[in-house]
Amino acid sequence: MADAFGRLHRNVQRKLHDMRWTSLNAIQVEAIEHLLGHEPSDCVIAAPTAGGKTEAAFLPVLSAIADDPGGGVRAMYVGPLKALINDQFRRVEDLCERMEMPVHRWHGDVAHAQRKALLSSPAGVLLITPESLEAMFILRPTHMPRLFARLAYVVIDEMHAFLGSVRGAQLISQLHRLRVRAGTDPLRIGLSATLGDPQAARRWLRPDGRAVRNITQSTGGARSPSRCGVPEADAATPTARTTTKRTSSNWRTPCWSRARQDQPRLRKYQVVDRARGRGAGDTSAGARAAG
Repeated sequence: MADAFGRLHRNVQRKLHDMRWTSLNAIQVEAIEHLLGHEPSDCVIAAPTAGGKTEAAFLPVLSAIADDPGGGVRAMYVGPLKALINDQFRRVEDLCERMEMPVHRWHGDVAHAQRKALLSSPAGVLLITPESLEAMFILRPTHMPRLFARLAYVVIDEMHAFLGSVRGAQLISQLHRLRVRAGTDPLRIGLSATLGDPQAARRWLRPDGRAVRNITQSTGGARSPSRCGVPEADAATPTARTTTKRTSSNWRTPCWSRARQDQPRLRKYQVVDRARGRGAGDTSAGARAAG
């Protein structure tokens, strides 16, 4: 079985090297092997806060689309709160730095010029709320096929916030409508820190009964961590070898959510959104403000 780090796109490897990652954890290894394997399928990645779920999804997703990021949005991240999207936007944009891959966000606070950039040249990764996606259907129906015809992946963060709710039903409906309108059926990747009923979560993610794989600490625990080395193309250069030697004693595995590990993640972002007078999501501003 190929090493998980070796399956990643070379530019993703280089970025991890720049970030001084020493290894991938077991959940990330399993997600990479599954999503970049011979038969990738929908999956739910469940781990505690600061467990590396976001990396587990985006490292293989970005690797898969790195050589062909254009012609439409290739990966879409759906988050329940605008503050969460703003936070993840910075992290995904940083991860894409070496790939020259555009990263867009779309919600009620995003400037018109940024939205226009996506509409004029759709590509790369889009981060969006369900309300703003609904506004796209309502206000820009003719753009939908061109925007999403090449959509390959949908990453749904904080999936437990959508289960059993009106917003959750709305989101699943939107994915079905994308399939009808744009002719695309992307892989669905759910991320969650807490899942009381994993079977119900899988049914929600794919109501048509298709198989959904669970990736958790228990399923990934038997896997050994995958060491992050120097990409082969860089390893032969004296600079790469010197840098590795100089920094290896200080390397650590960063986690995008480490700063949030001591407080409930969604509660933090809800406070930010409410402080701005917009509640959860974009509903108070209406569809036109969201779109």
